[in-house]
Amino acid sequence: MVDFVARWGPFDHGDEYILPEFGIAPSIFYRRVLALVQDTPFPAMGESDRQRVIGYCLAKLAALSLPDQPRAASRPLNS
Repeated sequence: MVDFVARWGPFDHGDEYILPEFGIAPSIFYRRVLALVQDTPFPAMGESDRQRVIGYCLAKLAALSLPDQPRAASRPLNS
């Protein structure tokens, strides 16, 4: 999961691959990656990379929690 974020994060892309690849919604995915990176030290991951992944996950979670943009009010049909 962390490798996935490291691979797609720089492009701010890849959310459409999360469900088929991991079988979970993007919001759950980013919460799990965040918990992994915050709670478990990764020897191969430097502190700056760790902070980058944490920031990326927090940004993605914030974006995913935004309500849908308001849609144009539909006009009633004239009969």
